[in-house]
Amino acid sequence: MRVTSRPSLAGSILALLPLLALAPAAHADSIFDADPAQRGLLVTDLRLKHKALFQNPEANLEGGSLADATMSSGRLDAIKVGAPSTAGILAITVEPGEYRLATATAHLRMGNSMMNFRLWVPADSLPGINRRVAAGELVYVGRIEAQSIPRLTSQNEIHYSMAYDRERELQVWEKLRGKAKKSAWAEKIAARIAELQRAPAAVAASADSVRK
Repeated sequence: MRVTSRPSLAGSILALLPLLALAPAAHADSIFDADPAQRGLLVTDLRLKHKALFQNPEANLEGGSLADATMSSGRLDAIKVGAPSTAGILAITVEPGEYRLATATAHLRMGNSMMNFRLWVPADSLPGINRRVAAGELVYVGRIEAQSIPRLTSQNEIHYSMAYDRERELQVWEKLRGKAKKSAWAEKIAARIAELQRAPAAVAASADSVRK
C-alpha cells in the first residue's frame, strides 16, 4: 500500500535546522554497540530526489533524527535521538517508546555545485509513520520517498510518499547485516532476513506486526 502526503512547505529545506544540534547525543558510537536488552532498532528507508531540468537525481542521505510521537509536531524538545546514516539507511537504536521521523539531512552534487538539504518532516505528512519500539525489537518503517520540487518564489516544495515492499526490506536488512557483524544485533537481523526469505507472502501480508 502506498500513502502520499499533500505538498507541505513545513517539510521544505530548512537551512537553520542543523541535524545534530537538534538531536541529543543519545546513541552509542555505533548503533550496533547498543544493548538489545535495553534498546530497539528503528529503521527508516528514506530516499530524497530533487527535480531539475530533465533530471531527478537522488541525494545522498547523511543522517536524521527521531521525535517522540506522543508529543505535538514542531516542538524541538520532542526530538529525542539522531544518528548518521548507515549504508545509506537511517537506522537508530532507541529506548522503548513511540517514535516518528523528524528531520533528515542529505547532499547532492549537481555539476560543480553541491546542494545541501535539511528536511523537517511534519507529523501529519505521512499517516502511519509512527512506530512503537520495544527493547530488542527490529522495526522497519518502510520506504519513504521525498521529492523536492524547486519554486522560484518560495522554498522548495517537498512531496512525501510511503510504501512497504518485502524485497526492499530484505535489501535493507542485508545491508545492515554487513555492518552488524560480531554485534548483539547480528543474530536478530539474520533471523529477520531468514523470515523474509522463508515466507514472503505471509510476511508481506502481516507487515504491520513487524513495523509496530
